[in-house]
Amino acid sequence: MGEGERVNLHPWSDSLKDSARLFQWMIWPMDVEDFMLNYWEKKPILIRRNKADYNSSLFSTSQLANIIQNNPVQFGVNLDVTSWDKQHGRQTHNEPGRAWPSKVWDLYNNGCSVRMLNPQTYSKTIWSLCAGLQEFFGCFTGSNSYLTPPSTTGFAPHYDDVEVFMVQTEGRKRWKVWKPFDNSHLPRTSSRNYHPNEIKGEPEIYEIVQPGDVLYVPRGWIHQGECLCGEHSLHVTISTYQKNAWCDLLEKIVPQALCRAPIHCF
Repeated sequence: MGEGERVNLHPWSDSLKDSARLFQWMIWPMDVEDFMLNYWEKKPILIRRNKADYNSSLFSTSQLANIIQNNPVQFGVNLDVTSWDKQHGRQTHNEPGRAWPSKVWDLYNNGCSVRMLNPQTYSKTIWSLCAGLQEFFGCFTGSNSYLTPPSTTGFAPHYDDVEVFMVQTEGRKRWKVWKPFDNSHLPRTSSRNYHPNEIKGEPEIYEIVQPGDVLYVPRGWIHQGECLCGEHSLHVTISTYQKNAWCDLLEKIVPQALCRAPIHCF
């Protein structure tokens, strides 16, 4: 697939081939086979494109502003406003009810990050990307968007229970990514928020992610991002493989089977 070529999904197209091409677009110029063999569920990688507008059609700050302005977006349901520092840790500044634009942007202008929990509900572009990748991965694929003001950090160091692709669309962000604490790098639940003093050793990745880049972080790898002085950051996180192991399936079907067994035995 050529540089920057997007996949148009049609009802009459081959969904498996289209989804593979879509994933190739997301990790270009890396080869899909190379990625799946050497990085998938194993270790993080920053994929640089040196093409600032590569991801620009995916999402923008103006699109986020239009969503908040024209939809009944709810705090805690569709949107979180957060902040973090070493003294106070992670704080959530949500209020009850609708996230009115004036309140959201007032918090943002005072150093808070704006996380949209389900941008695919409002953005056709993100919805199309998630739908196509869902076919590729064979399981649910979701998204979040993160708008961070200059010189701030919105979240504590933590690890997730999903495979994440951080697609940078605007501005730059410095990311630190550390190995899992106990080498159990495929956890089934997300971690608590850590204090930086709890994290030992040097990060495996300590890089500035540029517009057009994508950072892949497997579940279990601890990470934290911080905005640079003088510029905001906007990225879309694509997440997948949450509770997608055989044990997760068995936890659901075995109790149901045991409940039904007496009906057939007597």
